[in-house]
Amino acid sequence: MAGGRDYDSDKLRELMLYIAEQSEEDASFGSTKLNKVLFYADFLSYATAGLSITGAEYQRLRNGPAPQQLLPVLEDIKLDGYGVVVTRDRGGYSQQRLIALRPAKIEAFSGPEIALVDRVIKAFWGRSAAQVSELSHREVGWRLSRDKQEIPYETAFLSSSSPTVEDLEWMREVVSAGGPLGAR
Repeated sequence: MAGGRDYDSDKLRELMLYIAEQSEEDASFGSTKLNKVLFYADFLSYATAGLSITGAEYQRLRNGPAPQQLLPVLEDIKLDGYGVVVTRDRGGYSQQRLIALRPAKIEAFSGPEIALVDRVIKAFWGRSAAQVSELSHREVGWRLSRDKQEIPYETAFLSSSSPTVEDLEWMREVVSAGGPLGAR
């Protein structure tokens, strides 16, 4: 179980189709951005709701996190005729782009899940593959993992920033009040 939920290949498939459908007009949308939207949607859902959307396991790849189950699901999408992958030249780079051939079945998702995915798509709109990869390389989970190693969902709660003065004061209050840290 990853992200507090059992992996659901149907949800991953539908989410991939949904992202491709919603990103149709984004010229910079390709496989790298698809991977990053999936990663951020699942990890932000885990961080805010305690459950990932798809339960997919993410691994560290050179261009950033990607679902380990992506390629088999992508093959199923193509075999079932739900989508195709086209290769285009994008500024001297080869862009692999998923094109949805049918609408995603969004009834598989809750309203908050779709709203979260839409926010991630909007945040990445127009950004290049290099830009979204660089952003994902700042994530603690990606930095702590080795190539092809799973990125634990729990890393969504880690920060690489130093605690603020307010954070330190809050921790002192918790400890002095006999809270979780002082109760040992």
